[in-house]
Amino acid sequence: MYRSYYNLAGIPFEKDLSVQQIFKTSALTEFFSRLEYLKQVKGLFLFTGVPGAGKTTALRAWVEELKPEFFKPVYIQLSTVSTYDFYHQINKALGGQPC
Repeated sequence: MYRSYYNLAGIPFEKDLSVQQIFKTSALTEFFSRLEYLKQVKGLFLFTGVPGAGKTTALRAWVEELKPEFFKPVYIQLSTVSTYDFYHQINKALGGQPC
């Protein structure tokens, strides 16, 4: 019902939303600018926000723009793992030797 009322072509807020369909707000543009700065200075970051704020979608959009020959994004699905398991997952994703 809301889709026809707002004349939406698809279901909004789906996890598989294509990057081209993301609405570029000023906050998203600012977020991309900050990530570009971190990329230039080779920095680390912590990205937090309330559930449903669009953190994963924003990161997914930014990661899709990275050149794979220079960057290897690593997604750690579970943030409740031990420190050892966290580093183990990163090592494995980057093709490192098992410890």
